[in-house]
Amino acid sequence: MGTVWGARDLTLERPVAIKLVHEKDIDAEFRARFLREARAAAAVNHPGVVQVFEIGEENGSPFIVMELLEGETLAARLARGALAPGEAITITLKLLEALGALHDRGLIHRDVKPSNVFLLPDGRVKILDFGLVRSFGPADREKTSPLLTMAGVIMGTPAYMSPEQIQGDPISPSTDLFSLAAVLYEMLGGRPAFTGRSIGEILASVLKEEPPPLGGSGAGIELDRVLRKSLAKRSGDRHPSAASLAGDLRAVSQGADTSSLARPIRTTKEIAIPRRLAVLPFRFLRPDPDLDFLGFSLADAIALSLSSIEALVVRSTIASAPFATAAPDIRAIAEKLDVDVILVGTFLRIGDVCRVAAQLVETPGGKLLWSQTSDSSVKDIFELQDSITKKIVEALRLPLSGREERALASDVPASPAAYECFLRANQAAIAGGDLSIARRFYLQCLDEDPDFAPAWARLGRCYRIQAKYSTEGRDENRRLAVEALARAIEVNPNLGAAHHVLAQLDVEAGRSEAAVERLLSSVRRNPNDAEGWTGLVLAFRYLGLLDESLEADRRAKRIDPEIRTSIFHTHLAKRDMEKALEVGRKSSTYTGFEECIALVELDRNEEALLRLKEEEARCADNLAKDWGRSLRGWVEGDRPLVLESVRRLRSFPDSEGFFYLSKIIARLGEEIDLAAELFEDSVHAGYANVPFFRNDPWIHSIRDHPRFQAAYARAEERHVAAKGKFGGSI
Repeated sequence: MGTVWGARDLTLERPVAIKLVHEKDIDAEFRARFLREARAAAAVNHPGVVQVFEIGEENGSPFIVMELLEGETLAARLARGALAPGEAITITLKLLEALGALHDRGLIHRDVKPSNVFLLPDGRVKILDFGLVRSFGPADREKTSPLLTMAGVIMGTPAYMSPEQIQGDPISPSTDLFSLAAVLYEMLGGRPAFTGRSIGEILASVLKEEPPPLGGSGAGIELDRVLRKSLAKRSGDRHPSAASLAGDLRAVSQGADTSSLARPIRTTKEIAIPRRLAVLPFRFLRPDPDLDFLGFSLADAIALSLSSIEALVVRSTIASAPFATAAPDIRAIAEKLDVDVILVGTFLRIGDVCRVAAQLVETPGGKLLWSQTSDSSVKDIFELQDSITKKIVEALRLPLSGREERALASDVPASPAAYECFLRANQAAIAGGDLSIARRFYLQCLDEDPDFAPAWARLGRCYRIQAKYSTEGRDENRRLAVEALARAIEVNPNLGAAHHVLAQLDVEAGRSEAAVERLLSSVRRNPNDAEGWTGLVLAFRYLGLLDESLEADRRAKRIDPEIRTSIFHTHLAKRDMEKALEVGRKSSTYTGFEECIALVELDRNEEALLRLKEEEARCADNLAKDWGRSLRGWVEGDRPLVLESVRRLRSFPDSEGFFYLSKIIARLGEEIDLAAELFEDSVHAGYANVPFFRNDPWIHSIRDHPRFQAAYARAEERHVAAKGKFGGSI
């Protein structure tokens, strides 16, 4: 429609650009649009908006005089390939500042695309071309004509237009954010978010399709999550403002490691950013006591089977369990669990036949990716689980490595009876918390099939929990746990569930180095192994590697925001009490007693005392209650209560717990020998958290005690060795 000339302003002696319209293209409507562009650009005084100096007309042709920019458009830069995430985020943040200024003036750009973004050599970024700008607000919310056509021309660029622009629905700031998200997608992936062989196909892609997952890990996973929100089909599901999107991008930039921000994200042909899946417990359309174990356990088995796939992040079944409602709200569940795909299913028994319906739904739009209804008996449950697992892989087009294909084909039960026992055991152990019943079913399963590795792993977990929390038969249960887990790994060396529990046993036995090595191998095989990262939060802390513990927690939460970790105690060890208090209050993982530890550390004793009494009244007579009593005794100055609580807690084998007891006794200032002995017990049992020992003010009274000094020296030697071996390992 025109030409942009480089020119020189002879009056002010400065270089300028002149945008001149071809005379043949001028009509009243176009002239109005051209004038609107000039006024809109001139109205926004922002360094990210191209500056307008003058508008005028020459021989009937309107023109705009604006600043002359040296550099290149983003479109020209993209012709050379994708950008590194850090560079793409920087450009996007600058564009968001400019768009935010535009939106603050009540204006929508409506044509954000790479050719309208200009990159200057000094790092500045400018947004160009305000020809489609339009105001928004109550007076502008009436439905407009679809595609905003003028003389048969689409007003906008199809690959970057929002669904509401295409359909002529009301626009808002999120309209520009959709377009900018499409631009960011292209910067990261080196290809447009929406493609097609014709304009019609591109528009259909914008309206109906989700862009393929971008490649990469680290920052790429977080960016994919942010992009999915701003590329939502419904404007109300997107970021509500430029500032909101900018906040999410800054969080990604601040939380990611430097290397992942500096490396371009690989394309989908190389590796896909994982999809995030929640498998909801299957619902029974009619009560069925004989089969109700299948509701939770079948979902858990499907999730366990899929957890070995690197291109898929599977939320834990525990996180999904609360959403087993009669009419699940897919949108709310997706937001709570931070997933983009959900599997829902139902059971209905008709005579001897069980009718199972399953649906795979993409969120937040609710698109049905796959659906299946089949009739089977309980004897066919494994075949049903296997079929659903394979259909999910097919529907999501997940790229499988040879290892992943072998993992999906492994761990096949020898008989339906063995698999039924396994599922009943899982229901008892995980959903019901009845380990004695679970153990009986696992043993029955293994009688039927001695080579079923998942049953050995879950049996080992039962023995490990009983060894830790029950005083009767502790050594025997620990021995049985190790044997069961070793058998699981003998059958399937890559079974993550077995390695996770063995690592916990290693930490509890004072072998945190072995636990770190085992878990690092697990997460290197599968970077989406959230349980492996969770185990590293604990193992790193026990060796005093607090930065590594924080990073492991960040990795775990990036994969599964609802996963339970012990990060509260890492924040305590770093003396970041406010952060510990924040974590303790917002997480269902912790009881109120953890919150009280932070309150006491902050000298907010009256507040702590109120919370302690509330928790004691609510709690059963157990270890948690003893911890609360020891703290309350310290706050109230009740020495006998403290000593009685400590006596009871010493029977619980936990090296970190021994250090907390040492802190409490040392703070009393009267039982110095006992405090030093407890500190010695802590180090002897495997706790080498030297930064915690070094910085904790509560143990000042025992620092000169010979037993403390000897134990501290041993811990420091171990901590230094661990730092040399594992420091910076993730």
